[in-house]
Amino acid sequence: MFGPALIADMLAPFDGRLARAAEIAFVVMLVTIVSMAYRIPEPAISVYLIFFVAKENSGLNIVMSLALIVVVTLVVALAIGLAILTINAPEARVVVLACVAFVSFFLGASSKLAPLASTIGLVIAYVLDLLGSAPLGEIALRGLLYAWLFAVMPMLVFIVHNVFFGRHPETLARRAVAARLRLAGRVLQEGEEAALAALRAELETGDAEREERLRMVKLWRRLPSATIERLGALSGLSYGLVMTVVAARTLKLPPATPDALSARLEVLAHRIERLPRVIQPCDIEETGAAPPKNLLDQIEALTSRMETIVAGGPVGLETAEPEGKKEKSGFFVADAFSNPVYARFALKGAAAAMICYLTYTLLDWPGIHTAMLTCFIVSLTTVGETVQKLFLRISGCLAGAVIGTLSMVYILPGTTSITSLVVLVGLVTFPAAWIGVGKPTVSYIGFQLALAFFMCVLQGAEPKFDLSVAQDRTIGIVLGDLVVYVIFTRVFPVSTLGQLRLDLDRLLEQCREVLKTKTAFAPAIGATEEVGRAFATLEAVSGALAAYGYEMIRSGNNLMLGRANRLATRALKNLVRAVGVVAAFPPPAGGDVENPEALRHLYAQADSRLRKLRAGLAAPSDVAFVEVAAEMTPPLAPDGAHAPQIGALEALMTRLNQVQLTLFHYRRLLQPKAGAYE
Repeated sequence: MFGPALIADMLAPFDGRLARAAEIAFVVMLVTIVSMAYRIPEPAISVYLIFFVAKENSGLNIVMSLALIVVVTLVVALAIGLAILTINAPEARVVVLACVAFVSFFLGASSKLAPLASTIGLVIAYVLDLLGSAPLGEIALRGLLYAWLFAVMPMLVFIVHNVFFGRHPETLARRAVAARLRLAGRVLQEGEEAALAALRAELETGDAEREERLRMVKLWRRLPSATIERLGALSGLSYGLVMTVVAARTLKLPPATPDALSARLEVLAHRIERLPRVIQPCDIEETGAAPPKNLLDQIEALTSRMETIVAGGPVGLETAEPEGKKEKSGFFVADAFSNPVYARFALKGAAAAMICYLTYTLLDWPGIHTAMLTCFIVSLTTVGETVQKLFLRISGCLAGAVIGTLSMVYILPGTTSITSLVVLVGLVTFPAAWIGVGKPTVSYIGFQLALAFFMCVLQGAEPKFDLSVAQDRTIGIVLGDLVVYVIFTRVFPVSTLGQLRLDLDRLLEQCREVLKTKTAFAPAIGATEEVGRAFATLEAVSGALAAYGYEMIRSGNNLMLGRANRLATRALKNLVRAVGVVAAFPPPAGGDVENPEALRHLYAQADSRLRKLRAGLAAPSDVAFVEVAAEMTPPLAPDGAHAPQIGALEALMTRLNQVQLTLFHYRRLLQPKAGAYE
């Protein structure tokens, strides 16, 4: 529900948010101009598609645009074939619509087509619905071709924009690395809390965007392969440097020469921002420096390693991508045809869509056709996710409808040129895009605000003032929301709790992988990469917790659950932060036998605690949680050069205790109740 956290997510700036929102608003204005100039029908859908395909960099934007062009082309071709069967047969149209809805929902839940399956079903259903109002063959065919045009035109405009003015992935990758280095230099030099908080926030975003950018650079051959390898190594090493600096500051270990190190990082950031397309390799003599023994040595070593890579030296094997992290899988999930959950979901989604379709067809009220489209958009596999999306959709819809209605009453009657309309569209699109590119907990408010506004204001190839259009489309959205809510919470309801447990289990397993890497005394870069994945999983856990809160709105302990969610999220974040501090330490230097064995024992002890915590989550009984929470680690005595590392392990044990106690106090909320959602 609306609260300080939700408002903060809607308003808080982050790196790239302003640029992405401005880009979406600008392209929407361009598409509006083209739609009006060439009188292309359905301009509201054309401009809204930009929200759907707009991603973090130009390479991904082009991929999404081309994919949508291919999908729409195939869908229109399929719709022409279906039109032959249904154009003069209303009964057959109902059967075909039901089959299309069932298949699209099933594919969306059980296959790799999940991101596009619901959109494909929506487009086919929308086209078939239009055919019902245009039974003549020539008119129906022309409508299909127009549907292809108003979907493909904005994609072509977006592709041209991204080719010439887009936020190119290699540029974003260089800037991200440079920004990390400058922020780390500030923390080392000044040590101010604001800079440290910003560096922690950078750390907690993970490193997934780096991998996505590099994939796009490779796909579009934006750089030579050797330069891509260097850029990938620099990005991975910079993430490790950030984690090491945060660990050093957390343990209050300032470097001996912070000004000199900060200056080196500034120079390095400047060189990376201007990294040439081709870097001539050169043989740089090894200095024979000893392996790092502590965090401060690790900072120095990482900085030197990046300087060597930028200068053309060897990249080294330690920054290579880890093998075996991704398992190959088929098109469908393993239990797609044996687990009844997927078929039940498809059946519920198809039932909701057909109820809405039959309702506005029998009432002869085509203006509320958005009810059926809503079913394809808001139906998700679990009750919590569905209710959350319903709430966000209704909130954004009402806000967009109010803004659109006020614009139609007070602004559009005074417009004298297309310029005024385009400026109005751009001014409203920017804040909607700002919200839309934010966290998943708020982004759909922006999407729906934009769609409702576009449908009110952009009713055709010229400004119109029919308030009934805004009214009918808003009523349709609310009707679709209500139908989906009733069906998905009453018929075979599936709780978000199952996904939440899976995410928690994956998070704890990733923390264990970090400790296993440390136990093997492997290079720190592998452990820091795993921590980055853990932070990404932590974001998924936070999203599942938020969705579970929507699911439990009707329960009597809703306030307790909200408090439990906040405490659990905080405890888990502190745990992953503590694991990150431990991961940043370099492996023990050679020649020291006793101390490494002592550290190995401590790593194994922490791993054992995490293993027992996972077991408690798998069977959340009072006994399991009591046993885990009661097991306390005895105080560890500092041991010479390894004292900071031992202190970090003690802090990790303390964070583990906090997580265990939090889960113990709220364990009953993690247990499914009889008669509750599955």
